[in-house]
Amino acid sequence: MKLYLNATSPFSRAVLAAAILSNHQLELVWTDPWQESPELIEVTPFVTIPVLTIDNGSSISESLCICRYLIESGKGESLCDTDFRLPENVAVLGFAKTLMEIAFRTAVLPRFDMAESAWARKGKQTLQQAVKQLEQDLAEQPARYQTADLAVLYLQVALDYLQLRHADILSLNEYPYIRSFLRETPFTAVLQQISLATLAKQPRYGDW
Repeated sequence: MKLYLNATSPFSRAVLAAAILSNHQLELVWTDPWQESPELIEVTPFVTIPVLTIDNGSSISESLCICRYLIESGKGESLCDTDFRLPENVAVLGFAKTLMEIAFRTAVLPRFDMAESAWARKGKQTLQQAVKQLEQDLAEQPARYQTADLAVLYLQVALDYLQLRHADILSLNEYPYIRSFLRETPFTAVLQQISLATLAKQPRYGDW
């Protein structure tokens, strides 16, 4: 299998963590979706990353779909899928994925000279509201955020990205429950292995 990714995408980082935790063997293909590389166009008409190509010729796009496939087809026990029978768990996954999406979109708007657009301002306001809600939820219902499942992985990756791109919104000194969450989740070790500094060097998958 090949995973097409880049070094700064939080979606790519979530998929890479899921692959490691599920004991898969991959070939990493580092690419820049903004450059519309011919190789990326060949595997997905959307020219987005991450994309996972399977040996049978299938290409899976959308990070959540890729992660769920890796969990179901893998042999690891360190990461489980979100239990969709439990609405409180699904709510965490939905919150985490949306947080990641808005944080990413708001961060990339300057590429298109839209940093001061109404959407960008609304995005930052939404992120501020979400961080405050998460801090309250972690204080009142910590058990919802302690499972070794996909929802918690997504949330940790989203918060890491938020710290990177929106440090003005997420200061861990202001949010002690979020700080504790990031320090204590089951995925802290693997995400340290695939830190943004490490990914910037475009390592081989075998390096882990």
